[in-house]
Amino acid sequence: MNALAWNCRGLDNPYKVQALKKFQTVFQPSLIFVSKTKKLASELDYIRNRLQLSGCFAVDRDLNRTGFNGGLALMWADDVTVDIMYFSKNHIDVVVDQKWRITGIYGWPKAKNKWKTKKLLLDLLPLNSLPWMLLGDFNMILDNFEKQEGNPKTLSQLAVFRLAISDCGLSDIPFLGNSFT
Repeated sequence: MNALAWNCRGLDNPYKVQALKKFQTVFQPSLIFVSKTKKLASELDYIRNRLQLSGCFAVDRDLNRTGFNGGLALMWADDVTVDIMYFSKNHIDVVVDQKWRITGIYGWPKAKNKWKTKKLLLDLLPLNSLPWMLLGDFNMILDNFEKQEGNPKTLSQLAVFRLAISDCGLSDIPFLGNSFT
């Protein structure tokens, strides 16, 4: 089982759809979670078909915000069974093959709302006892080496995400390959 998460910042560009297809060809994920699609759920069927995937569940972009921000999509191949459990503008929570749970997250980007991402994780924690994997863009980091530009985060800013991970009994799985890809 292989999963891919990508904050694509909009699938309105054909080159981004082409890049997603390339990721799929190289990594052959059974599940693909995409955040910030900037699409309506009804517009994602074309992309699912282009990727030759069997299923897609999407949360509409936010129609009340300028710039058509947001939008989430979880797409899957026919070698897995996906049951949608819970979703919001910031997450899609599913059970895969009745054996484990995946939650795709798009965390609140503004500093004053970071606590909402932590609260979401804590609210989701007791809803299912299966092994749990979270993926996506939390818009938070555990350590300053995870960021490339801008001012370093303070210890109190880092603590919000660290506490969320600890309180949920989760572990960080390090990335392989180039940073920031």
